[in-house]
Amino acid sequence: MRIIFSRKGFDTGSGGKPSPIIDGRPISLPIPATRNSRTTYGDLGLGHIVHQVTKGKLGPGSLCHADPWFAEGQCAFGQSSAAQGHLNNNGVGQGDVFLFFGLYADQMTGAAHHRIFGYLRVREVISPGSQPDPRNAPDFAPDHPHFLGEHDRNNTVYVGPGRTCAVATDALRLTQPGGPLGRWAIPEWIARHGLTYHDKEWRWPEPGTLLSVARGQEFICDVGDDPEAAAWLAGIIAEIDGHTARHMTAADTSTADEVIIAVLRQPELHRKDEQRNDPFYEFGSFGLTGCHRNNLLHPRKAYELNGRRIAFAQGGPSGFRLVYLTPPISIQHHAHVCEVTWPASKALRYNSAPILIDNGGRTDFPALLDELHGGARTSLVGQFASNFRSRKQPVSPELAAQLIGGFNAALEGGAAKASHYTDCLPYLPPVVDRRRKRTYEDFLAGARGDAQVPQKRRRC
Repeated sequence: MRIIFSRKGFDTGSGGKPSPIIDGRPISLPIPATRNSRTTYGDLGLGHIVHQVTKGKLGPGSLCHADPWFAEGQCAFGQSSAAQGHLNNNGVGQGDVFLFFGLYADQMTGAAHHRIFGYLRVREVISPGSQPDPRNAPDFAPDHPHFLGEHDRNNTVYVGPGRTCAVATDALRLTQPGGPLGRWAIPEWIARHGLTYHDKEWRWPEPGTLLSVARGQEFICDVGDDPEAAAWLAGIIAEIDGHTARHMTAADTSTADEVIIAVLRQPELHRKDEQRNDPFYEFGSFGLTGCHRNNLLHPRKAYELNGRRIAFAQGGPSGFRLVYLTPPISIQHHAHVCEVTWPASKALRYNSAPILIDNGGRTDFPALLDELHGGARTSLVGQFASNFRSRKQPVSPELAAQLIGGFNAALEGGAAKASHYTDCLPYLPPVVDRRRKRTYEDFLAGARGDAQVPQKRRRC
């Protein structure tokens, strides 16, 4: 296995400034683009940030080189020219891991330092060539710059699981405290295996210290099957995924079967402007209205949802019903809110969806009863709402298995699917949205800070 330290994002040469750390979260600003791009900083929700960092030299409408491209728990990273030649000559390919690092400004002091902000486990290597066809881009990265325009003949894209970190932890910092910038604190085994572009003996003044080169993009360490290196890498990826290595257990290695219940209220008929926007099932989106930003989608904790599944419990006269269960989700951090995303598919009609709980005590998921606690609510429906309305923790493994199995059984058993978002509701809201795509796009623009969403439309 090879570990590649890959320099990306703003620095003093590209962009002119370090990337920022905002509310404890490192924000990697892609370098500006003059060609092979149709993605702006505004498209990525970074418009107002890049405007502040560059003091107006760049803004929401400025094109950027959005690479590496992260979405849906996946990453696509392109390289070409001499840098790709270096990767190719060192045999980088399937099974290797990129650790992306960049230049950041300390949130408190402003001091510049290098830190790791993301990773990519290479599952596939694509060779789009000098005249790439945009239609061959991965579905999750349709506008990837290495599938646009003209490139060198060795134009290559590495694809596989990958994420960016949500917290600027000390474990991901490379520059030693107190600097200088290029004096890195790294594991001692890296010197033993060697790091490309760092073969001079003076660059390794003492164990665990590296004097890194000032420029360069891809630094490769071939660790083979070294268990010490593998353990260190697992810890770094755990940090990026939102866990700490000392708390990881076997159950933490996969969150794909962990389920969190999100409670959806009934339409309020006394509100003349009520149209019940969220979730946008048909676009694989939840959270853009901001209604859950103080609990389930709090910006500092939302990363914990990555890879888990959301069970949408729609309330109504027939109790709470499971109208939709997402596949494993990804969290998108926008300027104002966090958004849950997943590959879109149709939800179920309210009246045909499996019953979570009704006041008669009926449920299609018996393990749910073990998680209801009375409190001040006497009815079972009321207990359900009290227990899950603000809950951020996954349900028990037994209940999760029942929810997944029950929802899949409903789909396979011919339960009626919703053809319009109102089919998922127990009854029509006062206003029926006939322009859902436009509404979704408006909320997305508002979340990114590129437009103002009218308050009357901010209804969950």
